Amino acid sequence: MEERSKWFVRFAITPRCNFRCTYCNPKGNKEISDTVSEDDIIRIISGVHKAGVNRVHWTGGEPTLMDLERLVKTAKDIGFVEQVMTTNGSKGGRYLRSLADKGLNRLIVSLDTLNPERFRNLTRSSSFYEVLGTIEQGVAIFSDPTKMNIVYMEETKKEVPAFVEFSRRVNTDRNGKGKLIIKFIEMSQNNPAFFDDDGQNLYRESHSSREELISLLSDYGSMERVRVRGNNPNTEYYRFPELGIDIGLITIPSLGYKCGGEGCTKIRLNPYGAAGVCISQEPVSLMHKSEDKAAEIFRGLIEYKAVFARECPDRKHYKGEFGFWRFGDCKGNK
Repeated sequence: MEERSKWFVRFAITPRCNFRCTYCNPKGNKEISDTVSEDDIIRIISGVHKAGVNRVHWTGGEPTLMDLERLVKTAKDIGFVEQVMTTNGSKGGRYLRSLADKGLNRLIVSLDTLNPERFRNLTRSSSFYEVLGTIEQGVAIFSDPTKMNIVYMEETKKEVPAFVEFSRRVNTDRNGKGKLIIKFIEMSQNNPAFFDDDGQNLYRESHSSREELISLLSDYGSMERVRVRGNNPNTEYYRFPELGIDIGLITIPSLGYKCGGEGCTKIRLNPYGAAGVCISQEPVSLMHKSEDKAAEIFRGLIEYKAVFARECPDRKHYKGEFGFWRFGDCKGNK
């Protein structure tokens, strides 16, 4: 097997989601534009591989609303040696086993509450136990850590002890290959839910600060900074020796959205076939481009990022740049 490339592509393959989370996209807004088809996705990732990139992170929206089994198998056949998925977990653990057999290597699942009723209120979905099953199967199947993304907010901060205990239990009782890392994400204004006055009110009522989170976590003993597999320069990881667990923090509103300099090796692709190596960059369309042309574009983007990261290593992004790469330019659209 060839070595993992330094660069990877984060491909939001659809803006659609079967959840309507209150802090994300409760109205189902998305850009009024054609999205990529599965054939488009295969052509684009073939170009990515020709450019020397052999790692892909599948996201959305919710990526399992596409034929992800076909995409994962095809990517493996093309030569991708690492495939990661961020999902809401609604398809359950049985579906995950099929993806793993076809080439998926690592898993990130979003789950903001361990209370089934609060889950229904937050997501407008009744698939709480399917999501739990996906997380537990991820730990059983993958040798790399399974990560659980938790949006930290006023409504759920009382659940921090429950999340810590859940992580401790899963990592103590696991009978599989891997382990679970819980990752708290400070609520950010990066989704269509925050585009209007109601959204601004929602943010003021629901946002809870990094300082509050650190204070709650400090009750569990010492926090030792550690490195964990992943490429997000905005994530801090801490080990809690007394509990035997690792916890990640993404607190962009408190610390700012740092660019990451040369430590960021991500190529972004959105559901409309636009590519970029920086969220503030004017996107480059790959729709109707050949594999060879796509490869040429990706090589150019990588060269551009190397210069940009060297010349501007400490830059930070702005709030208005956050949501485009997931939802497109959907402000005011439904």
